[in-house]
Amino acid sequence: MDFIIGNDKFPLIKFEDNKYSHIFPVTKYQFERYIWETAPDIDYDTIVFKRISPDEINKKNLKHLFVTNITFKEATEYANWLEGRLPAKDEIEKIYFYISENIKEIYNLPNLLKNETSIDRRFFVIINKLKQNGIENFTQISEFCREYITVDGRIYIKKFNCSFSEIVGPSPLEFRNKDCGFRVIKTIGED
Repeated sequence: MDFIIGNDKFPLIKFEDNKYSHIFPVTKYQFERYIWETAPDIDYDTIVFKRISPDEINKKNLKHLFVTNITFKEATEYANWLEGRLPAKDEIEKIYFYISENIKEIYNLPNLLKNETSIDRRFFVIINKLKQNGIENFTQISEFCREYITVDGRIYIKKFNCSFSEIVGPSPLEFRNKDCGFRVIKTIGED
């Protein structure tokens, strides 16, 4: 399994040609690193609420591991920090399929990457806890898609049940959705 390490110290796995993605939506731990390094003016308590320890992960509280209550703009800025972007609708589908088809390899990543010192050690705890609890579906939150911004400012998100939903409000780019997170796609070479 090919991978790269992002600025957030979590691996991104190769899911297609020269495209890499986070295995699961961005965690609150990854977003904290971003805040510490680049964005001290972000309202930390608004975004990183109900955080759980990796040791506490189970099927009922998994959604609290991921960053939610985030705006489209903040998700895009984080993706830019990783020198990546938000995924397209078809890429999300490909990522979900790739992960489900390769779950055994993903669960083996701690063994494969154990000597990789640049990885945040919490990644290993998270993967091991997901494996212990038999959690193979990491998509318990909605996720932003990059191309669903229309001329009139509408934004759509990928729902964890594989449907798409419009974010509505007076300013969709600044709207906080308590159940919406994101993942990042990074392309190496030509796109």
